[in-house]
Amino acid sequence: MSEGVCEMETGTVKFFNAQQGKRFGFVRTESGEELFFHFNDGEFIIPGKVQPEFSEKAQMTIKGQLRSLRDPQRDDIVIFNRKRGSGGWIASPWGYKSHYERALEIIAKRSAPTIYRVLETMNNLGKQPGEPKVLWEGSDLDDLFIRYPVPSGRQSPSADPLLPYWSDTDNIFEVRRWFERKTEVGWEQCPDPRW
Repeated sequence: MSEGVCEMETGTVKFFNAQQGKRFGFVRTESGEELFFHFNDGEFIIPGKVQPEFSEKAQMTIKGQLRSLRDPQRDDIVIFNRKRGSGGWIASPWGYKSHYERALEIIAKRSAPTIYRVLETMNNLGKQPGEPKVLWEGSDLDDLFIRYPVPSGRQSPSADPLLPYWSDTDNIFEVRRWFERKTEVGWEQCPDPRW
């Protein structure tokens, strides 16, 4: 994906010179502004994690065949990011709206990610626990692993920051932790997704 987080814009190809050594043109934005674009800045638009993104490639293997971007034609609709060039704003990178729409379809067909949360209660030993506190919630398990690493190697299992049960050595208070996953009807307890 291309560097920087930019908002994708839509425009229509007003002109494109397909002659070798040239391969540039102008895109008219929805507001009527005209931006320079060059064929070399063209990229396929692919499904990202949550939204379409530029692939950083003008060639891709699709169904076993190497495909290249075709030359833009007048009135083609393109999606682009706006970038500062030597002469002002340019459309770079750019790709075809049909690729963008296909990427949206693929993203829409994906199943929604599972959302987990980690809950904790702390109370005096033998007393009723209070309302649970949410320690973490989300679908990015990499983030969960970073925040709450699983003990490895020679570390004791008690080194787990999300140990399901812990009490102090004086048996004055206890801590309970558990995982839940979101379902269509609410939250249900589940195994630790880090294992």
